Amino acid sequence: QSWVQDTKFVSSHPGAMAALELPLATLVLSAALILSTEAGKLRQPWPENPHEEISFAWTPVVWNVSVLGSTEGAPQEAHYIAIVSDMRSGTTAISRALSQNNACVYNCNELFADQADEVCKASLQGGINSLAALETMQNMRTALDARGMPTDWHNPDKPGDVGQMCKGRSVITTKLFELHNVVGQNLENFLLDPHMRVVVIERDPVERWCSFHWARTSEDWGTHPGHVEANERPPCPKTAPVWFLKHHVRWFKQVRDALAARSRLHMEVPFTEIRRNMSAVVSMIQDFANL
Repeated sequence: QSWVQDTKFVSSHPGAMAALELPLATLVLSAALILSTEAGKLRQPWPENPHEEISFAWTPVVWNVSVLGSTEGAPQEAHYIAIVSDMRSGTTAISRALSQNNACVYNCNELFADQADEVCKASLQGGINSLAALETMQNMRTALDARGMPTDWHNPDKPGDVGQMCKGRSVITTKLFELHNVVGQNLENFLLDPHMRVVVIERDPVERWCSFHWARTSEDWGTHPGHVEANERPPCPKTAPVWFLKHHVRWFKQVRDALAARSRLHMEVPFTEIRRNMSAVVSMIQDFANL
C-alpha cells in the first residue's frame, strides 16, 4: 500500500476525490492489475477437500476509502451505481442510505436476483436479464423515468415526475454479487459503461463466512453492520471452507481485472470503514457519483 500511495495512485479518506483534482493523466499504470492479482493471494495450495475449513491470510487492497483508476477519459454523468461485493458486507445498509439521501436515486437492491425491488422487476415487460446486465440497467432507468419513480422500499419521498424533477439526473443503484452470474464480457460491459459508478466493497472472507454462517443458523439476517453481531454472536472461528474462499478470491479478481484492463476509475471501500463510520462512506460515494 505504501508504494501505491507514494505514486499518487490511491486517493484515500479524507478527501477521496482528491485524485480527480490531479492533471488529466493515467494514474493507474499497471498498479491496479498488480493489486487485483496479489490481493487475497494464497500462501499455500488449495486443499483438495472443498469443505475443509482453513485459515486464510487476507489483506485488503486499500486500508481507507479510495478512488482508483485513471482520470483520462473520465466517466460521464452517473446514471447507475453498482455496489460490487458479496453477501454479508454491509451493502444493503449502503444502498438504502444512498436512496434515502437523494430523491432521484432509486434502489433496485439485487437487481439480478429474486431480491430485486418489486417495482424494478415490474418496470420491464421482458423481465430482468442477467445475461445482458448493462442493457437491463439502461432499460430500467428509461422505464422508471417514463412512469415516475414510485415510493420504493427505502424512501417515501420519490418524485412523481422523475423527468421533470430530476431533469435527467436520476440514478439506479444495484448490488452485484458473484451469485448473480454476471461474468465475462457481460461483466466488463456492465462495469466499464461511462455512466456507471462502480463501488467495490470487500470484507475479510473469513469474517464474511462467520457472519453468513451465523445469519443462516440463527435466521437473523440483520443488515446494519455490527448492530447485532457484536453483542450476541459467539466469537468467530479463524477459518472458512475452501469452497467459500475460492469463490471470494475468484470473484473479486474478476472484477478488479476488468476494471484494471481499462484503468476504469472506481471506488474501493474496505468493510472496516463501513463499520467505523458508515455515514462518512455514504457521503464519499455520493461525492464520487456527483449526487
